[in-house]
Amino acid sequence: MKQLMIFFLLIAGQQTINAQNSRNDYHSARETYLKPNDIHEFLAQYSGEWTGEMSTWLYPQSSAQRLPLAVVDKMILGNRFMQMTINGTITGTPFECLITLGYSTTNQRFTTTNLDNLGTGTVTLTGYWVSPRKTIELFGDMPTPENTDVVHLRQLINFVDNDTYVIEYFDKRAGQQEFKNREFRFKRKK
Repeated sequence: MKQLMIFFLLIAGQQTINAQNSRNDYHSARETYLKPNDIHEFLAQYSGEWTGEMSTWLYPQSSAQRLPLAVVDKMILGNRFMQMTINGTITGTPFECLITLGYSTTNQRFTTTNLDNLGTGTVTLTGYWVSPRKTIELFGDMPTPENTDVVHLRQLINFVDNDTYVIEYFDKRAGQQEFKNREFRFKRKK
């Protein structure tokens, strides 16, 4: 009987230790999730005013249309997200675009949301570093404006240097090859 009692006490003690370790793991993971890290500090380097150019291609092998842009980048929500506010004019119509770029410390994944005044949709893309502190590759889908077909999207964000970055968008529609349909090229205002 005494041996049985010791056995149960050992099991109960181990469960208490496991529960405590589990609580510690939870709190450690939660703290990691709550706090911006060095990736967020890296993104913060790109805060400021930028001049830009947007090149668009309506279909493969078409000539690019180029538009000048004014851009303001800033970190928001406690330095957890980068917000890019882009303004320009497309064929006499004001163009406004809002992009947020976030990095999750939990799954080490980037997420962007893209909104503009050219439509009512929201584009959300997720991805990872292709080359750390150099290039992020993101993927997502969106319906076409013409019908309910899906367009597969790929985006590359290239941090060329502290004063230059480029965002490239690629479309792939059913039965077609992927093609680059838009590029934003930004230079820091001096």
